[in-house]
Amino acid sequence: MAKKKVIDNIPQQLASKVVDLNVKEFLFKNYLPYAHYTIQDRALTYEDGLKPVQRRIIWTLWEMKARANSETVKAQTAWGNVIGRYHPHGDAAVAEAGASLGKAWYLRVPLLAIQGNVGTFTGDTASAPRYYEVKLNKAGEELVADTDNNASEMIYNFSDTLLMPKLLPVRWPYSIINGGAGIATGYSSKMVPHNPTEVMDACILRLQNKIKNTDDLLKVMKGPDFPTGGEVLGYDGVKEYFETGKGTFTVTSKYNIEKVRGGGHKIIFYELPY
Repeated sequence: MAKKKVIDNIPQQLASKVVDLNVKEFLFKNYLPYAHYTIQDRALTYEDGLKPVQRRIIWTLWEMKARANSETVKAQTAWGNVIGRYHPHGDAAVAEAGASLGKAWYLRVPLLAIQGNVGTFTGDTASAPRYYEVKLNKAGEELVADTDNNASEMIYNFSDTLLMPKLLPVRWPYSIINGGAGIATGYSSKMVPHNPTEVMDACILRLQNKIKNTDDLLKVMKGPDFPTGGEVLGYDGVKEYFETGKGTFTVTSKYNIEKVRGGGHKIIFYELPY
C-alpha cells in the first residue's frame, strides 16, 4: 500500500484563532448591512417615504410637464420614459407601480390623475398602458414641486447623462398616509395607511410641541385608516406599532344581513379588509 504523502510546513489547524459567534448576531452584523446596500435602490422606501420606482415615475411626469393643470399623456409613453431615462428594469413592473399610484382604492391619497381604466376594485387589473393616460394630480405635485427651488440633492441616472433628485422634497408624509409594502433580500416592510387629516393635524401639533408622547399622538391619530374600510380589532397592537414599528391587529369586514324571499338571508359586505 502506498504511503500517505506528507507536505511540510502546513499548519495542523485551519485558523490560528477560532471565534464562536451566535448565528443571529453574525447575520445582523454582517449579512443585513450587505443586503441593505444591494437592495436599497429597489424595493424599500427611503427618507421621503417613496420607493425608487415611485420616485422616478413622479419625477418623469414632472419633467414631461404632465401636471395637474395640463393634459394627460399616454401611459405607454410615460412608463417608457421612466425605463429609458431613470429606471432600467422591466416594463411590466413600472406599469404596475405607475397604475397603482392612481388607484383610490389602493392608496389613501392617489398621486396620479387617470384617464381610462386602471381597475375599480381590489384584484382588478389595469388596462394595457396604451389604453389609458396619466398625469400628476395636485397631491402628487406637492411631493416634487420644491425641486424647482433647489430643495433636493440631484444625482446622475444609471448612464450619467441625466440628473434626477436623490430624494423628493415632499410636503406631506407619504408613507405614513399611504403606507406601503416591500420585500427584498433580508428585509421587508409593511406600513399601514392613516387618515390624511389626522396625520397633518398631528404634524402641526408636533411642530407646536403639543404632542410629546404616544398617548398624545393617539388622541389625534386614532390608528390605521384603510382605503377599503373595515374595522380594526385589537387596539393594543396599534399603540405597539406606534411605539416600536411592530404590532399586530385584526381587520374585519363590515356587512349587513338582509332577508330574501323564501325566508332566507343574504350577507352584503360594504367594507373589506385592506
